Amino acid sequence: MLPSPHHKLWLACVLWSATVFLLIGCGSSNRASVKGSVTFDGAPVDGGMILFFPANEKNKADQGHAEIKNGAYEIPAGKGPPPGSYRVEITWEKKTGKQVVSKGDPPNMEDEKIQVIPPQYNRESKLTKEIKLGENILDFPLTK
Repeated sequence: MLPSPHHKLWLACVLWSATVFLLIGCGSSNRASVKGSVTFDGAPVDGGMILFFPANEKNKADQGHAEIKNGAYEIPAGKGPPPGSYRVEITWEKKTGKQVVSKGDPPNMEDEKIQVIPPQYNRESKLTKEIKLGENILDFPLTK
C-alpha cells in the first residue's frame, strides 16, 4: 500500500520538527562552560565558591556558580552562564577552631567560620569578566 499525500506531508513535518529540535537543542546550548583556578596570596583556595552575576543588573540571581576545590573550579556548559559580561564573587570561609552558639539553632554550638577572601572580591566585588559561548578559562590570582 502506497502512502497517501497526507501521510507524506505529515512525515515531512515530523522530520522537519525533529531536525529543528536537534539543531536548537533543549535550551542549554546558549550556556558557556567556565573553568579555571583561584588562588589567594599564592595558595590555592579550597572549599570556596565562585559566582557569576550579570554585570549591569542589580539584585539578579547568579547565572552560574561552582565550588572551588584544591584551587580549581568548573561549571559545565549546561549549567554555565549565557554569553555576556559578569561580576564575579569569590568566597572562602575557614574554620577558626572555636565553637560558637549557632545563629540558626541556639543554644547548640557550631564551628566558627571567618571569611578569608577580602570584601573587594565578594560582596563588594569589582571583578568583571566577559563570557563567550563555548569554553572559557578564567583564572583568579587574588591578593590582599
